[in-house]
Amino acid sequence: MNTIRTEGGAPKDSVPKERWLDAMHGCFARCVGFLDDLQVGLAIDNHGLITNDGDLLYALIKKVNHKLLGTNLDTMNYRWFGHDVAACNRFYQMLAPHTLHTHLKDGFGSREKYRGAALGEGEIDLEHARKCLRAAGYDGVWCAEYEGPEAQDGVGYRKCCEWMRKYLL
Repeated sequence: MNTIRTEGGAPKDSVPKERWLDAMHGCFARCVGFLDDLQVGLAIDNHGLITNDGDLLYALIKKVNHKLLGTNLDTMNYRWFGHDVAACNRFYQMLAPHTLHTHLKDGFGSREKYRGAALGEGEIDLEHARKCLRAAGYDGVWCAEYEGPEAQDGVGYRKCCEWMRKYLL
C-alpha cells in the first residue's frame, strides 16, 4: 500500500485545546473518500505540538475509524516532545496496530536538550517498539531517520543500517 505522511497541524489561538480532537476529526474524516478511491494510506506523524500527544492521536484514529488512516510511528518524537521513555513505550503499544509507516529514530532528551543518536545508541526502547509493531502485524516500511552528530560520510546512517539488519531481518 502506498502511504502519504501528514502532520496533525499546529495549535491556533482560535481553537482551544479541548476542541483539537473534533477539529482534526472533521478534517481527516473528509479525507476517507479520497483514501478509498486511491487506496492510499494516510499516516499522521506524531510530530510537532499536537499529535505528539499519543493519547490524542489514538483518540483521533479511533474516532475516524478507517483502515486507511493511521500513524507514522516516529520512535523519538514522543521523547523529543517531553514524554518519558515509559510513556513512549505505552504509546508504541497503543498505536502499533494503527501504524502505516515508521521513522525509527533514537536519541536523548527533549526539546532544547534533544540530541540525536544512531539506532540503538540512544535512550529509546527500540526493541519494545519493534516487538509492538511485529505483534500488531506491521508489514510496512522500516525507515531510519538519523539526526545525530555523525552525518558526514553517512556514518550515522551506516550505524542505523547495521542495527536494522541485526534486529529487523
